[in-house]
Amino acid sequence: MGFIALWAFLSRFVLDEFTLPGPAKVGAAMWDIVVEGQFFDDFGASISKTTMGFGLGALFGVPVGYAMGKSRYWKAFFHDGVVGAGSIPGITYAVLALVIFGTGFLGPVLAVGLISMPFIALSVAEGVEGVDPNLVSMARAFRRNDSQISRHIVLPSVTPFVFAGVRLSFAIAWKV
Repeated sequence: MGFIALWAFLSRFVLDEFTLPGPAKVGAAMWDIVVEGQFFDDFGASISKTTMGFGLGALFGVPVGYAMGKSRYWKAFFHDGVVGAGSIPGITYAVLALVIFGTGFLGPVLAVGLISMPFIALSVAEGVEGVDPNLVSMARAFRRNDSQISRHIVLPSVTPFVFAGVRLSFAIAWKV
């Protein structure tokens, strides 16, 4: 409430109402956007681009993370690149996508995919590494094949890690 009061107070001293419009003017403009239906169209477009970006990030992040968790070779191969990609601020991906692809459909989708992929890959790798080796040994003792072990032991163990990676990457991507 104090922020709105300060905003209203300061907006009276700015002569150009486009520089700092008052709260009532901004509220009226927001209401017009909602009433005209423009808000729902734009919000739906943003959600669809974010969802497709997450799909793209998961499409690459899950297999890379699985390979990193299963094999020391693939972990050594991917680790530095994935950690480096995850340490780049999300706004950098957004600006690069804007400059390269513009404000159309492809730019935001690729930006969200690039932001999401490292977090999903690292989470999946941690989940695969955290699978109980005793459960795998027991499954092998009962003559289960790799497909059954992956489906009944690895997948349920990794699923919480995938959701944690998606939640983290969603928070970062939505800020961008």
